Amino acid sequence: MIERLARRAIGALKAGCARLALVMVTDPRAEKGRKWSLKQLLEPVMVSMCAGKHSLAEVEQLSQDLSFPTRKALGLWRRVPDTTLRDVLVRISPASLVDGLTRQTRAAHRQKALQPVGLRFGVVGVDGKCTRIESWKHGYAQQQVGSDGGARGMLRTMTCMLLSSQVPTCIHVAPIPPDTNEDGFFRQLVDQLLQLYAAIDLFRLVVADAGSCSLGNATYVREKQLHYLFALNHKQPTLLAEAIRLLGSLPDNRAVARSEERERGGIERRTLFVTTEMAGFHEWSHLVTVLRVRRQRWDDQGHLEFDHERYFMTSLRDAAMEPDEWLRLIRRYWSSVESGIHKVLDTTFAEDEHPWIPNDDQGALNLLILRRMAYNLVALFRGRTQRSEERRGTPWKRMMDLFLNALISATTEAVSGLRPRLEAASEC
Repeated sequence: MIERLARRAIGALKAGCARLALVMVTDPRAEKGRKWSLKQLLEPVMVSMCAGKHSLAEVEQLSQDLSFPTRKALGLWRRVPDTTLRDVLVRISPASLVDGLTRQTRAAHRQKALQPVGLRFGVVGVDGKCTRIESWKHGYAQQQVGSDGGARGMLRTMTCMLLSSQVPTCIHVAPIPPDTNEDGFFRQLVDQLLQLYAAIDLFRLVVADAGSCSLGNATYVREKQLHYLFALNHKQPTLLAEAIRLLGSLPDNRAVARSEERERGGIERRTLFVTTEMAGFHEWSHLVTVLRVRRQRWDDQGHLEFDHERYFMTSLRDAAMEPDEWLRLIRRYWSSVESGIHKVLDTTFAEDEHPWIPNDDQGALNLLILRRMAYNLVALFRGRTQRSEERRGTPWKRMMDLFLNALISATTEAVSGLRPRLEAASEC
C-alpha cells in the first residue's frame, strides 16, 4: 500500500511538472556562464511546495534529502542552493510564469478534467487576495504606510477559479496594479481570461464578490457575450434596499430550494429565495434575477452557531439553472474561492506568513504564481487521482505529507516503470 501511494505521488509530480513545461519560461540570465537550467531550478521549487515546504532554504534541504530513485524519476540530480534560486526568482518575468499556469489548465482541459460537473456550463469565480511584503520597487506591490508610520508593500492579486469542474482549479492569477483596485481592474481581468480561454469555451458565467460589483463591470461582461453573478452589499445601496424589500422578509416556506448537510461536526442549512421583479431595475438593463441565500449552522448539541444571509444579482434568467444548481454554485464560490484556495494558501502553504522572498515584490509574485500551480497539482491528485471518496477528502496537510514521504523514501520498486517524462512540445 505504501509503495503504491509513493508511486502514484511521484508519478503525479513527474507528469505535473512536465505539463507546466517550465523549460519554456523565459530565462532572464545571459547564456554564458549558466550552471543551472531554469527548469532545474524551478521544478525543485514546485516539488517542494507540493511537499509542504515554506522557504527557499527548505527547498535546498529537500533537494539534498531526495532518495536516489526519486532523483532518477524526476531528474533532480543535485542539491540546489537557495541563493541561486533567489537570484533567479527575482528576475523572471511573472507573465512568463503565468503562461505555465495556462499550460497546466489547458492540459487538464485536454484530459477532460475540467468538464462541468453538477452545473450546466463553465463558471469562473474571481476574488482578490492581499499578501504583505517589504518591497514595492518593481511596481507589483502597492506602497502603504502602517499605523506605526513604517512603509510596507501590499501585493494584491486576483485569483480566478474554475468552479464548474469536479475539482475547482486555479486557471489564472493577475497582480492588481498599485494605482487601482479590484473594481477598476475587473475588466482587464475579463479580457485576460478571454484571451487565454475563449477558444476552448471554458466558461460562460463570471462570479465575483461585491468588490467587483458595478454597473460598468456588469455591462462589460455582457458586451463580451458572458453572464455575471455578483454579490450584492452596501456598495450598491439602492439595489440592496430593493432586494431586501422583495426577499428579506420571505418565510422559509417561500424558499425555492434548500439543502442540509453535516459539515465539520455540525449541521449546515442553506435556503434559497429568488425574485425576477428587479429585472432592469435602476439602469441595470441586463439585470434579470436576484437571489437571497440564508445560511445557518447548528452544533452537535443543536445550538445555533450563526444565521446570516447574502444577496446576489445576475444577468441569467432564474430558469437558466435548477434551484438546487443555484445553491450549488453559490456554495462552490464560498468553498472554492473565499474559504477554499485562499484559506489553503494561507494555512497549509503559509503564503502570508512565509512569502519566501519578502524583500522583493517581483520575486514574491513569482513564488505566488508557482504556489498556485502547486495547489492545482495537489488538488487534481487529491480530487481525481485518488480513487475512493474517503481519500479524496484527505486533509491538505496529510496529502502534502504523503508527497514529502514519497520524495525522501521512494524505492526503486516503487518508481520502476513510470511513464517516460513527457516532452514540453507534446504538452503545449
